[in-house]
Amino acid sequence: MRQPLRVVFLALLLVCLAMPARGGFAATGQTAVDVHAQTIAECTVAIAANPGDAVAYHRRGLAHFARKEYDLALGDYNRAIEMNPDSPVAYLHRGYLLEKTGQAEAAIEDYSRSAASDPCYVVAYDHRAFMYNKTDRPELALRDCETALALSPHYVPSYLNKGTSYEKLGLPQEAIETYRALLTILAPDDHHAKEAQRRIRALGGTI
Repeated sequence: MRQPLRVVFLALLLVCLAMPARGGFAATGQTAVDVHAQTIAECTVAIAANPGDAVAYHRRGLAHFARKEYDLALGDYNRAIEMNPDSPVAYLHRGYLLEKTGQAEAAIEDYSRSAASDPCYVVAYDHRAFMYNKTDRPELALRDCETALALSPHYVPSYLNKGTSYEKLGLPQEAIETYRALLTILAPDDHHAKEAQRRIRALGGTI
């Protein structure tokens, strides 16, 4: 299923944020930190010109997050969400910030809002599954993993989260089968494949 255009648009913005400024690093000598600082400056100018620019707030929040300026990032995410309360990506990024700063329940709430804003947004289910596993709610995590994999059968992180859920539920054989299923869609030298192999062996299974 295709995600709404707003998700695709914001995803493109994330790619742009990670790209070097025009001319490239080699030509300018810029570091990654310089790129984030430049993004912050550009977005600040854009916000000054248009205080209702939710995309500029979101992009600036991403740059602050990359610089580990979490309070500033949170403020920008909040403003972006106030202006565009239906953005699944903004909720996802704020949830990840909350996760990184140890606010598990608040992160889960934002991942839930992300999924509610776009029921086809696989990443939201996967992130929430990770947090459910982390907070010892593997039944809920398993449900989210199954939803994510129904939407995107090759979404690798959900296989690992699903296997973790089975392990936490005391179902090692189901976990092994989940990891084996992951191996069928990955190249042998993929680092996720190596992690799946490690987990299979740790559970007493064979590759």
